[in-house]
Order: sequence, then C-alpha cells, then structure tokens
Amino acid sequence: MKPKRLSIHLTLVITCIFLLACPDDDPERVPVDADEVPDQLDQNLQRHHDAILSSSGWIEDTRIWQETGLPLGIDATEETEQRLDSMRTFLREYVFVDPHLEEETPLSVTYLLDGERVCEGIDEELDGDDFLLFGIGLLDRPADDPLLDPGDIPPPATPQDPEEGPEVDDFVDPGDIGDVGDPNEIADMDAIGQIANLIEIDEIGIKTNDGFEDFDEVGQIDGIEPIARVVNNDDEVAEDDVAAFDRTACAETIDASELRLQVISEATDQLTIDLLVGDLQHNPVEFSIDRDSSTTQLDLHELDNALGVIREHRDDDNDLATENDVWSGTLLWSFDIERDARIRRQLGVEGPIRIETAGLVLDVETTDTVFDRWIDGNTGEMETTVDWNRIELAFDLNDDAMEADLADQFDPVDDEQYDEDQPIDEAELRQARLVLDGFTFQSRLTLEQDDELAISELSIDEPLTLFFDDEPQFTLDWGTVDGEPLDLILRAGEERTELEFASPSELIVDFQFDERTDPFGMPAWMSDDTWTLRLDEADTPTLALHALPIIEVVDGRFTVESTRVQNSVEAQPRDCLDADSGDFNAFNDPGFVQTMLNIHPLQLFAVDDC
Repeated sequence: MKPKRLSIHLTLVITCIFLLACPDDDPERVPVDADEVPDQLDQNLQRHHDAILSSSGWIEDTRIWQETGLPLGIDATEETEQRLDSMRTFLREYVFVDPHLEEETPLSVTYLLDGERVCEGIDEELDGDDFLLFGIGLLDRPADDPLLDPGDIPPPATPQDPEEGPEVDDFVDPGDIGDVGDPNEIADMDAIGQIANLIEIDEIGIKTNDGFEDFDEVGQIDGIEPIARVVNNDDEVAEDDVAAFDRTACAETIDASELRLQVISEATDQLTIDLLVGDLQHNPVEFSIDRDSSTTQLDLHELDNALGVIREHRDDDNDLATENDVWSGTLLWSFDIERDARIRRQLGVEGPIRIETAGLVLDVETTDTVFDRWIDGNTGEMETTVDWNRIELAFDLNDDAMEADLADQFDPVDDEQYDEDQPIDEAELRQARLVLDGFTFQSRLTLEQDDELAISELSIDEPLTLFFDDEPQFTLDWGTVDGEPLDLILRAGEERTELEFASPSELIVDFQFDERTDPFGMPAWMSDDTWTLRLDEADTPTLALHALPIIEVVDGRFTVESTRVQNSVEAQPRDCLDADSGDFNAFNDPGFVQTMLNIHPLQLFAVDDC
C-alpha cells in the first residue's frame, strides 16, 4: 500500500517529542553526557506530568464540565496519563538510545534516528493508527471518507416494511437513533446527523412507499419521513482501501530525511534539543526543558525547508507542502511549574505568520501572548486569557476542485460548467477573505463555584467580516447595547445551560451576499438583511438553552429583528423560542430545497409557554 501523505518525517517527531520551546541565541553550555540524557529527560517529563495531574485533576469533577462537556483543556484524565506514559517510554526506548548515537562531544550529543526503530516505537507504544486523527497523514484512507474505517461501521437498523417485509435493508430510520419528532413537522436534521456519525452516507432524502427520492424531487406526499440511505454493509471492502500503519514507508521516509536530534545543556538538569533535517540540517524546532519549565519554538520557514527535504524523497503528489508554498513566522509555546500544583501555559506569535499552501493564504499578526492559562490545584482555580491581533484567511472561490465540489453538493447549473479539465476564465475568478481583528476574552473557573464559567471582556476590535473580491458579504459583531465588551456567566443547570449577561447585550449579523454567490446555494434573503438579537429589560438578562433549538427566556426580554421581514420574534420570561413549532411545514411543501432557500428563518420560529 502506497501512502498518499506520509509526513512522518517531521510532524511526527514534533508531535511526539516536542511538547513545548526555545533556547537562547548564545547559551552558556555545560557538559552533557549521552548516558544521562534519557534519564534526565525522563525525570523532567515525569515532574511536568505530575504537576499537570496535581494542578488540573479537580477540573474533571466540576459540574460545568460534567454537564456541558465544554473543552476546558483538562489534562488530568486517565487517558492523558496513559498517553504521557507511552510517550515517555517511546522516547526512552526508541529515540534516545545508543544505536542512534552519531556524535558525542563534551558539550553536545547528536542522535541520527533509525527509521525502523522509531517506526516500531510509533506502532507499539503510540498506536500508529491514531496519528491519522492528528492530521499527520501517515495512512491511506478511502477517498470518500478519510476518517472512516469500514470495520467501525455498525450494522444498520432494518425497518419493517409492511408490504415488502424484512427484505428492506438499505434504510435506517432516524427514529431508531434519535427522536425526529412528528414527521409532519420540520425535519430533525440532528437525528440524521447522528446516523452520519455512525455510517457512511450515500445520500439524504425522503423514504416513500415508492422508494427513495431526493428532497428537491419530492412533492406533496402524506406520511413521509426523513431517512438516510447508507452503503450496504454487506459490500466487500478492498483490503487496500482500509487504513493500516505502514512501518516500511514510515522508516523509508525517516531514513531518507536524515532526522537528527542534537542535545546541549545550559544548566544542571536542563536539556536543549534541536531537530535537524537533511544534509543542510534545517532546524524547524528548538526544545528546552528543565525541572520547572519547558519551551518550544517552531520556525515555519525552517519547517517549509525541512518539508522540502522530505519532498525530494517522495514519489506521490500529496505532500504536506509543495515547492511553491510559503511558510514564515514563529510560534512559541511555554510551560511553567510556578509552585506545587500550580502550572501556567502560554502561546505567542513571534514575527507575523504567513502560510500560502493549497490555494489558501493565512496571515497572523505578531502577538506576544495569544493564549495564557494558569491552573492552581491548591485553590481549585483556573484563569484563561485569549488575545489575538488580526487574523486573515484568503482563498479562491472557484478553482477547479472547488467548482467540481460545488457541482456535487448544490448542482446549481449544468455540470459541464464544472468540468475539472475545463480551464477557469481568469475574469471569473473570485477571492474570499475572512478577517478577524482583535479577538479578546478572559475566563475563570473555580471549584467553589463549579457550575459556572465566568467570561469577561469578550470583544473584537472590528466586526468579523467575510469579503468576496474586497466587498463585504457577511459581518458579525457583538457587545452591550452601550457598545462595551460582553461579560457573562455560563451556568450548568438541570438539563439546560444558562447564559447570564452582566448587562443588556446584542448580537448584530449583516448579510450582503451578491447575486454571483448563487451557485453556492445562498438563500435569496441573504442578499440584503440585517439581524439584531437583543437581550434587555433586566439588569442581568438570562437565557437557558435546552435541547436545541429550544431557547428559554429566564430573565429580561429577548428579541430577534430582521430588516428583511416585518415580523420580529419577541419572548418574555418563561417564554420559549422553538424552531420546531414554526408555521412552515417543510415536508409538506413541494420542492423542499428550493423552498428552504427562499423562506426566511424567522418564519420557522414561534414563541410558546415553556
């Protein structure tokens, strides 16, 4: 089996070895002994490991995490502990070992990695198949679903057809997985989504007495129900289509790339490790660790050079980086043990980041600290600060691949227009840019008030904006009604999550998509509409989120207004806003897709007593 995107060369070592940093430009070195490197590194990693467990273990017991499952960055879990143990074993037994020792001087030790040994460690200790999920691209996957292993697909439910009997085996009724509600009301797409997470979707449509029909071909039908048609699990899957870790390909890539680790020491119990790639010894990663801290510096320009070395030894067309890519800028991670059971993590952007690859351009402005979090296990407290400067993502809207993909998804015009072999008229090319300028917030979690996550100073300097050819198409802004940053509390309740705002607040969304975006399936109302979602008439207006899409007003007034339609939505305390109880009946309307593209969303909502 020939791997398509085998980037084990560099990204694997970065992921497995370099958790966090960077040495001084001109360090004062002390002697380093190759016999002591593995134990010294292992001892420091063990101390960091213990600090993480002692500082963060309480977070898993908080009600806010247990009830909401919010990504709070919990490290002190059994799974994390197992992974850290496996990584330490991998480094000690498969990386920093005598057979890899290439050169030893009084002030440095250099290891030349042997691909066979390293890849054996990946497979045995780190479970090589898992690396695909980290986006490293070690393995082959079926082209239609790169994350789906056919062996993981459960047998589909077999609904009983009253006329055909049990022979009907290619439909799964969402009712067998989730509650889809009354089939004469709006379809519960979440139920269909649950199926999509379990099985390979062939197409989505309507099951009728006559068989399977697409949404946009369905007319007035009584008693229809939403279904998902799936690939028959009895179909044989070719062995070459199933992913498996390829030790041989992994080893060949590492050996051809000449991966080295050079170790120096700047103080007792401290190690600085440089990753060197190729004959020119490109140095994309510099890592430093001692008993109480570690730092990792990732140089994107050097990473691009290192990937170029890998590219020279590859014979496939799906490299992580191509010859014309541009990567520049530096990321800096740091980890500190400030005292027993108290840790701190930080991430910074040193020098503006620019990445040009695969038709995308990402620009990130320099920010000394974009992420700063400390966790104290002694007091049961965690505080996080996020502070990004300008981030901009640009991409072409209609390159060949995107046009073909659009044809498959929306079929807006004759497919011939999307022939991937047909050159695109340069005059028709459009560029999209998504710009986020100055995104900031702080959050605080305590064990004493374990059902609440307090968020403060949530703001952006300028509205989040999507441009097409420098013309704004979509903007999103938020703040208090007085234009100040938002302060709110996220609170876990009984079968609901509350959002309590510190003062009257609003969210403003503006749609200005022009007629040229029609091939993207944009609804007509998106050509000119502004929504205002406002919470007021209370000192601390509060909403409660039940099973979506039900929203309850706990305190204050919640209104949703649109400049496109006259009717607004208004809800008072103990009112619930429910999309499923709207007046529009999608499944009894001819031409489902076309209708959904033209109806305004506010027509799908109604206010009822909770």
